[in-house]
Amino acid sequence: VRDEIREINMGLLAGHSWESIEGGLELKKKHRALEYDYRPFGGESAEDAMERVIRFLLDTKTRHLDREVLLISHGGIVRLLHKLQHGKSVEQTENLSLYTFDLDKMADIR
Repeated sequence: VRDEIREINMGLLAGHSWESIEGGLELKKKHRALEYDYRPFGGESAEDAMERVIRFLLDTKTRHLDREVLLISHGGIVRLLHKLQHGKSVEQTENLSLYTFDLDKMADIR
């Protein structure tokens, strides 16, 4: 278990439905587009999360050079990985889905 790939820290908003949060539907759009900033609620921004995921990927690439690695994580991290590889986020990730990423094709971690 690695802290760098834990779910996005939403601070005080964690555990609440989007509908129960004032302005929640707008926050949901920002969350899915990786334009969120939960720091005012004691959480993290999209940039904070991206930095920790990149640290994890750089370490993984060094430790497991030329090997395939299985990563199990939450949808928010999958969206970040998708953005790193394809230059854009995905709107929705499905539970128990399988995604394949190539660290050599992620410009930010070369």
